[in-house]
Amino acid sequence: MKCVNHPDTDAIALCVSCGVGLCADCRKVVRGATFCADCAATHQPMRINPGASGGTNVWAVFAWVLAVVGWYPPLLFLEVAGVILGFVALGDISLSGGRQSGRGYAIGAIVCAGIGLIANIAVVAYMLANGLELSPWLNPLKYMGELFTKNGG
Repeated sequence: MKCVNHPDTDAIALCVSCGVGLCADCRKVVRGATFCADCAATHQPMRINPGASGGTNVWAVFAWVLAVVGWYPPLLFLEVAGVILGFVALGDISLSGGRQSGRGYAIGAIVCAGIGLIANIAVVAYMLANGLELSPWLNPLKYMGELFTKNGG
């Protein structure tokens, strides 16, 4: 790999934010981490697709994935993480000065996880109020003990 600024010089390091190759003259070390000049100057947050202008914020994409996966009731805690990371991503995108994309992912994660939390809490409240139990599809680990005792005993 060659240096992003000096195509004839071998890279000795990678920018931890955008992933470009850097020679000894181009690398900037900030608090033990190696950055290119642009990322060191702007404190650029992590991003996906570094070749594009700014790229997409990593936290925004990760928050959206957590929010969607969190709709499965046993993984409800992932929705909480999706909301938190959605707000972290919005902060990172704001700090980048508009150089990063991903605001839609972050807002989508917050909305999706928020609706999922409200829906799951409503279902649990309804079930508790009516004395109902979760089905094996919603809580498979609860019924694993019964499965093993029937087959083994």
